[in-house]
Amino acid sequence: MMTSSSTMKYRGMNGTTWQPWVTSIDSGNYTQYTVKKDGTGASGTWDISISGTASKAIADADGNTIKTTYAKLASMNNLVHSGNEITMVPNEYSGELWFNWRTCGGANGNITKYNFGNGKNGTTVTLVASNFSGVAAKATILETARSIFGQSFNGGADVKGTALVYGTYNATANQRYNSAGLQIREADCVLATQSDIGYAPSLSFHWGNRVAATLLLHHDGIFYFRKQDGVTRATVDANVTQVNGVTPEWAGSISNADA
Repeated sequence: MMTSSSTMKYRGMNGTTWQPWVTSIDSGNYTQYTVKKDGTGASGTWDISISGTASKAIADADGNTIKTTYAKLASMNNLVHSGNEITMVPNEYSGELWFNWRTCGGANGNITKYNFGNGKNGTTVTLVASNFSGVAAKATILETARSIFGQSFNGGADVKGTALVYGTYNATANQRYNSAGLQIREADCVLATQSDIGYAPSLSFHWGNRVAATLLLHHDGIFYFRKQDGVTRATVDANVTQVNGVTPEWAGSISNADA
């Protein structure tokens, strides 16, 4: 039978009983029963087969382009993720939110900390990722500069200038060496295991490419002032006070215009 819409229908008999009409599918009505080859008209769930290899995704399920500034979704409560933004809306607690960014190769990119919230309904924190390159293995400057021997230091440059060194008051006379502004110990901190003068606590004076001398404290408590060769006594130019008209004797040479 041909209908008014030019659709052909037919039916058969089972014994003496006519069976329901069956519609023939043709170019005019097939979209009522299936989809076009370009997928038009598809609905519901379809089992499909895909061949080939996709090495990487270019967009997420929301249509956000995946690139170097793309923020990956972390596992965290109250975290809203959209493209290259991560937003956290704390519901009950205040605290700190840390982000550790990594480049595509897995190298550290940047670490950022945000304080958020003052109890319930805390401040919303939104972090927008930006391009990172290179590796930050360590900090380059201190957040707060510190003073080293009277000189400001933040890690950005060498400490130079005059050092200010001072001790603290100590009421115990035989312990005052421990609270002095500067304490010089024996070499390698060998304690009483060595007695060679090469281990003696020493203070050196060096005029580059000219001369050097060393002031040493021997293990018997005697001070030695030696020239650069470490053997010859150094010359001291100083005032020597007479006691009862007698000038003290020196084992070394003395330059003393007032003696």
